Amino acid sequence: MFKTTALLIDVCLITLVSALGFLTFSKSLGFARYSNYVERLLGGDKVLHVLAGGILVLCAFQIQRHLLPRSTIRKIISASIFTVFILILDESLQVFSVTRVQSWSDFMFGCVGLISAIGLIGMIELVFLKRS
Repeated sequence: MFKTTALLIDVCLITLVSALGFLTFSKSLGFARYSNYVERLLGGDKVLHVLAGGILVLCAFQIQRHLLPRSTIRKIISASIFTVFILILDESLQVFSVTRVQSWSDFMFGCVGLISAIGLIGMIELVFLKRS
């Protein structure tokens, strides 16, 4: 049962990261119709950045869970560094795209999502996984 749940979580995270990649690349290439629709559906650009930061750190943490025999805190730190790098890279590359507008507030909202996801990881690790 637990392996099936872990596989489902992995598939969902990979699907969400792929969808985020599709949205950011389509917007950068001038096909903003889908990303604008998702932004309106979720409640705006900032909400999408919060979700993106959270999803990226959760995915990076989950990948490390499978591959690296580190402590939870080291996995959280390295997943956070990776996510901050991706968020900075995304905002920095928007300078070169005519269809995108660079805004460091988007980066900050991504960091809010990152911090929220770290809190979620901490609660799951503390409450559910350490008791068994």
